Amino acid sequence: MQPFRMFAGLALAACAMAGQAHAEVYKCSLPGGGSEYRDQPCSPGKGGAVQVKAGAADSGGGGLNGDWCEYAVSIDENSEKDATTAAQWTFNGNQVKYKLKAAPMAGPWMPLKRVEGGFAVDHALFGGVGRTWRIVRQNGRTMLVKGPLGGYYHFRRGAC
Repeated sequence: MQPFRMFAGLALAACAMAGQAHAEVYKCSLPGGGSEYRDQPCSPGKGGAVQVKAGAADSGGGGLNGDWCEYAVSIDENSEKDATTAAQWTFNGNQVKYKLKAAPMAGPWMPLKRVEGGFAVDHALFGGVGRTWRIVRQNGRTMLVKGPLGGYYHFRRGAC
């Protein structure tokens, strides 16, 4: 269980170092078509800043927007849960903010990519846009998510 918490701690530290200002989101064209969302400006002529709309439709997220408390992690869906360190996730349209409950401040908003059946966080410590956090099951109050690097994250709606 320790690697999951170390991963979360590193993510929080990186977010804290990035500053507390609201991050702009940029939509950039990719070679061969398609686009990606990121927190850095695109190359000249390849895109620009986009307005993030709160309440954007979830793609497979079934109501992901709002506050979710990550109250435990586990090796598989039904194994023993490690509930030693809670973390707050706040989803807002196409961005997400993360905070360990014991930390004084949350990190900055990070670009969020909605994909069928889950999401990807545009930050290396959360796997980047190439790694999907797959929503295994979700109802109005709880959610089970398989992390991009292994393990399962147990969420309940609201603040920790």
